[in-house]
Formats: sequence, structure tokens, C-alpha cells
Amino acid sequence: DLVEEGGGDATVIVDVSGALYKMVRNVVGAAVAAAVGDVLTPDEIPRLLAGTVRRADNPAEAVPAHGLTLEAVYYDDDEPSWAAHDDARRHAVLGRQRKEESKRVEWLQQKAASESAAEKQDRDDVEEEEARQPSAS
Repeated sequence: DLVEEGGGDATVIVDVSGALYKMVRNVVGAAVAAAVGDVLTPDEIPRLLAGTVRRADNPAEAVPAHGLTLEAVYYDDDEPSWAAHDDARRHAVLGRQRKEESKRVEWLQQKAASESAAEKQDRDDVEEEEARQPSAS
């Protein structure tokens, strides 16, 4: 799944029954490369995902590991509850929304503080200019 985060950011949610070393990083790197169109085209993705090609056949770079989050692991004997899985996804999305809201509030506070400082400076400038002007009396 792809969740648009805004501002050019996105979250990629990958569900696998098993993963090899750097598998998710390679898949996401190939998807990004196809989206950008620099070393892959979208038409080449199915061939890469077919499982018949080696890593060396993928010209795209693996994405960096930072930002990757393992949210849940299910084992065969656990009989995963898809409702619990959906809850984990919902929790992750809500966490990102709270983080973005927090960033937005912080930005608004900084903007208000800088505007207040600018307004104060404007008032000081006006008062200073008025003080410099000779009085009419």
C-alpha cells in the first residue's frame, strides 16, 4: 500500500510472508526509480517482482534503512488476526498524523512569535520615527 503523506512524502506499507535481506529496501528503491523514471520504467517492475531475477538484475539502488519501521511479525502458529493487523496500520497512520499536526502547531507558534516580534519592531520603528520628528506645538 502507498499512503500519500503530503509535501512529496509517502509511506509504503509492505506485507510479506517472508523477507530476504534488504528485500523491502530493494522493492521500494525499484518503485521509486520507476516513478522517477531514471533507471527503470514502471513496465519493468512486474519482471523484477516475478522472482526470476537476481538482485544484480535490478539497476535501482536500495533505499536507505533509516525511516523503515517493522510494525508487526506474525508466525504460522499465531493465526494472525487481520483486525489486529489493520489496527497496527491505523495506529501507524494516526501516529504520523499526530506527528504532522504537532509539526504544524509548532510552525504556527513560531510564525505567530515571529509576527509578534515583527509587529513589535514595526511599533518601535514608528515610535522612534515620531520621536525624531519635530513637534507642531
